[in-house]
Amino acid sequence: MDTLDLFQEDASLPAQYWETFAHKRDMEPEKRLLLAVLDEAIRCYRSQIFIGGRRFTEVQSWLFSEDIDDTFSFRNICDVLNLSPSRIRQSLRTWKPPAVRRSTQRVRRPARSQAPYAGALLAHRSI
Repeated sequence: MDTLDLFQEDASLPAQYWETFAHKRDMEPEKRLLLAVLDEAIRCYRSQIFIGGRRFTEVQSWLFSEDIDDTFSFRNICDVLNLSPSRIRQSLRTWKPPAVRRSTQRVRRPARSQAPYAGALLAHRSI
């Protein structure tokens, strides 16, 4: 998944979000690092939302924390990237995974050959 797909499911995001991601290559390395941290947290949240567990709990508490004292807090990262923390949180609360498309046609595997080992055939013929 490309970083530009971060908010793909939420088509109503303001232009400022897309502008931030469209100019990703023009960002300073520090901002790209912050964007990578945010990207990883959102990916983890989405991939483990229905599974739960310790990692999900940690990411969820980081994403929904109001902490501004930590350099890498969610709020501070959003401020540096000019993103709205409340808008991202709203997007995460309402996010639903894409429907899994199942094929109606079963894929058949070729049957295994029941032929005996070729070496055994050669040995049998020489007798």
